[in-house]
Amino acid sequence: MADEWRRVVQPELVFLHDNFIFSPGLQNSLQARNLLSESDIEDINTEKTTHAKVHKLIWTYLSKRGPGSLQKFIEALEEDNPSQTALAKRLKSRLQPQEDDSSHECSLGASGSEPVARSTEFIHQRTTRKERIEVAKRLGKKWRRVGQELGPEPFEDYELDAFEEKADNRDRAQAMLDAWNEKHLKQATRRQLILALKAEGFGGIIKAAFGLNPDEVN
Repeated sequence: MADEWRRVVQPELVFLHDNFIFSPGLQNSLQARNLLSESDIEDINTEKTTHAKVHKLIWTYLSKRGPGSLQKFIEALEEDNPSQTALAKRLKSRLQPQEDDSSHECSLGASGSEPVARSTEFIHQRTTRKERIEVAKRLGKKWRRVGQELGPEPFEDYELDAFEEKADNRDRAQAMLDAWNEKHLKQATRRQLILALKAEGFGGIIKAAFGLNPDEVN
């Protein structure tokens, strides 16, 4: 169960630290679902910062509560107050089955270099962090052009300008892809990224990052 918590919660930690409120209402909801005891709540409340409270709540207690604990946590967030709804929605969207980061490696042939056919399901799943890193480090100065092609809603020029403050093109590309992933969640699929790469002639990146022949994706 800790693996599921890491998969779903880890990517949302920044948002969690910025938006989470350990309110009395949430505490009661978590108690009612047998996720926390009164002494657990007292222990968490000894922490002085939101960051520390989140860390103790998630990794010391909730992630060790067994099957269904993450779903119960999301339900408790939805029950608490409107300010927690956005967080609940983001966590819920990540509960969908995901390919492991090693999934694209399994698409390589015995030599480790030849891509093989992948299922439609694989193509329509969300990208992994590892895949986005592989793409970002290969885009070079054309990262903006890919951003202008990237669906479901291509970046506007003023949005891309915000990434120019990064140190180099690799960091700019990484920031753009991560922002795209956070913005579009379930719609930030391999297909969307691959189509943007195809539009700019990056067939080699598609093979390297996803283990796919570009012609497999339309």
